[in-house]
Amino acid sequence: MLFIRSLLLRMSDHCAISRNSRFSFLFSVLLSVAVPHGSWARLGVDYQMQLGNPTAATVDTNNHTHYLIQRTQYAMDYNDTTHQANWVSWSYTSTDTGGTDRQDSYSADTNLPTGFTRIGSATFGTGLDRGHMCPSADRTTSVADNDATFLMSNMIPQASNNNRGLWATFETYCRNLASGGSEVLISCGPGDFGTTSISNGMKLPGSVWKVVVVAPSGTALASSKVTPACRVIAINTPNTASVGSNWASYITTVEEIEAATGYTFFSSLPTSVARYLRKVKDTGSGPNTPTVISSVSPISGTAGTTVTLSGYNFGTSPVVKFNGVTATASVQNGGTQITAMVPVYATTGTISVTSTSNGTDTSAETFTVSTSTSPSLTLSKTSLSGFSTTAGTASTSQSYTVNGTGLTASVVVTAPAGYEVSLDNSAFAGAQTLVPVSGNLSAVVYVRLSASAQVGSSTLSITGVGGGATSQSVTVSGTVSAALSAYESWSVGYKLSGANALASADPDGDGLNNAGEYAFGTSPVDASGLAVTQSSVTGGIKITYLQRSGVTYVAKSATDLAVGFTEAVIPFKSVPQPTGLPSGYEQYEATLTIGTKGFLKVEATVP
Repeated sequence: MLFIRSLLLRMSDHCAISRNSRFSFLFSVLLSVAVPHGSWARLGVDYQMQLGNPTAATVDTNNHTHYLIQRTQYAMDYNDTTHQANWVSWSYTSTDTGGTDRQDSYSADTNLPTGFTRIGSATFGTGLDRGHMCPSADRTTSVADNDATFLMSNMIPQASNNNRGLWATFETYCRNLASGGSEVLISCGPGDFGTTSISNGMKLPGSVWKVVVVAPSGTALASSKVTPACRVIAINTPNTASVGSNWASYITTVEEIEAATGYTFFSSLPTSVARYLRKVKDTGSGPNTPTVISSVSPISGTAGTTVTLSGYNFGTSPVVKFNGVTATASVQNGGTQITAMVPVYATTGTISVTSTSNGTDTSAETFTVSTSTSPSLTLSKTSLSGFSTTAGTASTSQSYTVNGTGLTASVVVTAPAGYEVSLDNSAFAGAQTLVPVSGNLSAVVYVRLSASAQVGSSTLSITGVGGGATSQSVTVSGTVSAALSAYESWSVGYKLSGANALASADPDGDGLNNAGEYAFGTSPVDASGLAVTQSSVTGGIKITYLQRSGVTYVAKSATDLAVGFTEAVIPFKSVPQPTGLPSGYEQYEATLTIGTKGFLKVEATVP
């Protein structure tokens, strides 16, 4: 087109031919030079909103936030509260670029309804341009078409560095996309409004976004010719002076622009196509290939139901999850269809597919997991009694069986304080998880008093909860006795009872009471045992006796019994220790070497 414009200037300046003949000649040049094979003009009201109405804007003049305007050159949703378009959309083909110069005919849009603010044509101030949404260069086939792009309703307060930099570069890039005969469908608009307004009352947007779909050539509308193979480019750029110069740095997805704006794009396209294109993220030179679920059938079923997922780029071994629970799945039709089985523990929610190379997508539909039978739990016993132990020692276990049907999740069995449960009668804990198989459950639960149970009697309940079933409980009762002292345990070991169990008693009549027998490791029911043995050593005497922990032993010596035992003697542990000693005892020795006359004794104090 630059060639044609320069040709026109040269003819105007140097050729002595009439205006009409010059115009006729130029028209023939346009036909032979400017129109690529297969191109066609796309001006007209019917062509400017082919991808849909992203905000359901209406022609209702009372609708000041989403007022729909449809012109031959473009369509727009005008917002009278921000005093600019929410979005502008149009179709561009190479024949929409003609020989008309840029008109710079900025003017208020007098076609806005009565009661709407009509922004004047004045400039917006330093650092801001009157930024075109539908560019002037996309409508140069006539003065009227170009003038339409200079209506102030087609302008936003756009940062000059954005408008004249990456935005202008991207506009040119989009026009070049049509050079091969393609139809380029474009939507763009402002976003991220804060509280700042410029002097004429227009709200200052924080960002400017654009969505571009490159459709194949042909006169058909987008709804019948746009496919997942079409290239989609979406950018969302900061409306600031510091914006970068490379539009590709701001590439995003249509889905992300929808999230930022609240709009719904591609509403006129088939659902499966729209879902796919919303997720495509361009690379700057072509589209990527995202994993996309386009449909789910059926959208409800019980565990084990076969579900078919249709879509794009599933790969060969995707991971399929029903509300987070992994399912068994297989891929067909070259990665565009998955057959999956609803897993046992799945609950109602969305379905996700993760490809090894193309990312993850989540279904738009909610899959409802139903149960073939109502979940239920039954117990083989309702009570367990007779648990008994001493403090610090776990009791003997008892057991009962938990049965379940139609369960949708695991069942947790929780023991009350002082009790513990196990699934193998070995590893006990405060709670155990029972896992159903295909919704069914049969598990033996072992119960016992724990070693940390408090002294006393109790009647409590073990509860089983989960799987969608009504909770069930087992009553347990038992008694924890105080732990026996070391002396009491020793007494019980010799079967002493009643008066014979007293520390002062002497059941075997050997002159050594129970306390002494306990202290020195002799039997309280056998008079033959000696508590202390005596032997001679060089220059003195030695006594040998047994000691146990918890008893206090003191060895003393005397040279005159009339004076008494006044000297302490330090005993030593025998080395080596003899074999066959009673459990818990060690042998000690006390030696006296003070001459030819002396006495030794050892005293034991039992607590």
